[in-house]
Amino acid sequence: MRVNLLVLFIMMSFQMIYAQEREVELPKEMPEFSIFAEDGSVFTDKDLAKNKDIVFIYFNPTCGHCKTAFKTLNINHKILDIKKLKIYPVSAGTVEETTVFFKELAPNLLKLDNMEVIYDEDYRFADAFSVGVFPHSFLYDKKGKLIDSFPGEQKIIEPFKVLLQK
Repeated sequence: MRVNLLVLFIMMSFQMIYAQEREVELPKEMPEFSIFAEDGSVFTDKDLAKNKDIVFIYFNPTCGHCKTAFKTLNINHKILDIKKLKIYPVSAGTVEETTVFFKELAPNLLKLDNMEVIYDEDYRFADAFSVGVFPHSFLYDKKGKLIDSFPGEQKIIEPFKVLLQK
């Protein structure tokens, strides 16, 4: 019995190490996707803002790291108001959860003209973009080319810093 447990433990350890070392292939160009707008209508890659850089911020309104990240964005909301930028927070939660999330944690973001919340309740967006951790931001240029990906709450401001340096 001990030998079986030891073998199982070793196999699981190798599997965990391998999973952490694998790099996920991110889409270098804007992938096709179909999710939902706040009113329940279908929102696809064809509906994205034209001639603007795009930042997607994938999050879940129940995630502690996401809450911290959006508090940071709320405090720094003035640097997010970049005219040639469209921000799409992509919620993995319901409209109700997301509405409460923004009202409580990031009310200043709701005032931004260049922001539109979209919804991925069935994780199709997460699959298309290879989302690994929450929150996860993606910066795409006007031509739909990936500039960079920013996983985790510590990097939540990074896409905007990149754009401000352009």
